[in-house]
Amino acid sequence: MNVTTLPKPPRVGLVSLGCPKALVDSERIMTKLRANGYDISPDYAGADVVLVNTCGFLDSAKEESLEAIGEAIAENGRVVVTGCMGKEADVIRNRFPDVLAVTGPQQYEEVVEAVHEAAPMPANAFLNLVPEGGLKLTPRHYSYLKISRAATTAAPSVSSRTCAATSSAAVPTRSCARPKTSSPRAPRSCSSSARTHRLTASTFATRPGRGKVRKSART
Repeated sequence: MNVTTLPKPPRVGLVSLGCPKALVDSERIMTKLRANGYDISPDYAGADVVLVNTCGFLDSAKEESLEAIGEAIAENGRVVVTGCMGKEADVIRNRFPDVLAVTGPQQYEEVVEAVHEAAPMPANAFLNLVPEGGLKLTPRHYSYLKISRAATTAAPSVSSRTCAATSSAAVPTRSCARPKTSSPRAPRSCSSSARTHRLTASTFATRPGRGKVRKSART
């Protein structure tokens, strides 16, 4: 009998300081992380990364936040800082250069991304219900790559009858992978999927829905 052993998801510890608004921010962040499959650790020892949500309203609150960051680093060593005092990132990094990331208040996506980088979720088909390249509605052998209108400023002019949402150039593409030095808007992970063709989802025509889409073999 074959037994499938699922990898344990990373665990996140939390220190939440400040007012009720900061507490709500902590709840939203932890809810998002929990939905992403992370477990919550009740202590420093069991956490793969510790999130400290700081307060910077008063000098005393700032000092309390700095003490909490120092305690988390001493007890765990892997700390992500967020919250109001995140606006003073230089102060935090000068005192604690080993913090993994510093984000400001209500920067939920940045905090979640920092946690993902510090403690990545293990690749597992039973846990990761969404593939790395995202869900696709096309057949397995090809997919579409949407390019923005701003990326096609050198293209010919479009009639006033053209749909604004589809007025971008049809450009074949060979690969979706992007180096770290390229544009941050370029796709990151579609090159890892097993699709042999890329189609640019783009239209440049005088009538909506009449544009052409060209295939290009992926090499």
